[in-house]
Amino acid sequence: MRSRTYLVVLLGWAGSGCGSGDAWVVSSQLALQGPAASDAQWSSAVLLDNGCSGVLLASDIVIYAAHCGEATRVWSGTSLPYSTRDGVVLLDPNASPSGEAAVQACTSYPSYGLVDAPDIAFCQLSSSLEGPIVPPVRGCESNAVKEGALVTLAGFGVNSLGQEPGIKRVVTSTIEAVGREVKIGGEIDGPCSGDSGSPAFINLAPSNQEGKTDWRVLGILSTGLSGETCGVGYYTPLWSIVPWIEESTQTRIAPCFEGDAWRASPRCTRPPIGESGSPQESREIQSASTCGPPFDPSVGDSTPPVIVEANAHLDETGTLKVDAEARDVGWGIQEVQVQVLDEQLKVLRVKSSGLSKARFEVADLSERPTSVRITAVDFAGQTASVQIALTQRAHSAGCSVSSGNAAPPYFPWGLTLLFVTRLRRSRAR
Repeated sequence: MRSRTYLVVLLGWAGSGCGSGDAWVVSSQLALQGPAASDAQWSSAVLLDNGCSGVLLASDIVIYAAHCGEATRVWSGTSLPYSTRDGVVLLDPNASPSGEAAVQACTSYPSYGLVDAPDIAFCQLSSSLEGPIVPPVRGCESNAVKEGALVTLAGFGVNSLGQEPGIKRVVTSTIEAVGREVKIGGEIDGPCSGDSGSPAFINLAPSNQEGKTDWRVLGILSTGLSGETCGVGYYTPLWSIVPWIEESTQTRIAPCFEGDAWRASPRCTRPPIGESGSPQESREIQSASTCGPPFDPSVGDSTPPVIVEANAHLDETGTLKVDAEARDVGWGIQEVQVQVLDEQLKVLRVKSSGLSKARFEVADLSERPTSVRITAVDFAGQTASVQIALTQRAHSAGCSVSSGNAAPPYFPWGLTLLFVTRLRRSRAR
């Protein structure tokens, strides 16, 4: 039985082990004979300063392989040659990143480290990186991930000679098998050392639509075969991981789905990326229809959203915890926002979520909050709001929408009051 292991980049400079350039995406032959990718190609594929590759699922969220360890900085671009010192990537003076962002925090999958646990983690960035985002495979789209399907691999690992890490290269490869992991490529068209966390992209556009593209991120590279610089790669599929990332970040990274269900909204579009991975900014925006009907803007949305449940409380540490669920029968929920208010209804803090089932935690409040205002906004710009007085213990309330209620000027502690307002706004343009 062949063993699998994480491959570590050891090219004569210091640093080894997990989190310092370990593992592995680029074809050995193509890396030697073909040109490196341009900055425009697969711009969502990024390099982390732990020596691994990753991929953006939002402009400020990057996913990668958990075994790489935490990162503190992320770069986008094509020519990012580097060395390592004490396990940290140092870009060479001639590196030319097109974007750079510091990391706020990294989180590994909860069960990572246990047998058969997904080798996946994400980092939230302190600023956004530019470029079109490719969403993850979700729902019925996973049916396209099958043996023989073509995929595109992109990453910053070494070539087949074990040289030139930090150069983004791209290769077309083939899915060899699908199980708990997805087996992709071989010696000629597989990943290489230094490419852990790098993405595999799959085009979901029907084969009879020549020249059409509808790209998704199938998964990220976890491991390869022991003793090989380039070869077969084993990729962690994303479709079962999406709920964890969305709940953890409060960001909708699969814009055509609400949970597992297809929900086409104005954001449910095909990524504006051509067959080569380059952006097609001039291309007409096309609604996606992989698992259901596309979004139809001609069908109006005149029904405001409803906040069906909301609860908020301060725990024993003074951390404010808020949960809310909103529903919309029209175009869908665009955002749920919470405003933390003091006794004079001054806004102390604002947080927002892209999910219809939103969850917030607000710590380190300099002033004592007395209430929160929760507002749901749908894609037609219509809103619903509820205001809740805070108690020192948890409470919850089912909320039905009513119109025209005014907020009382003061909410005494220990008393829970609710009101909901419905507002109409002009359609967002």
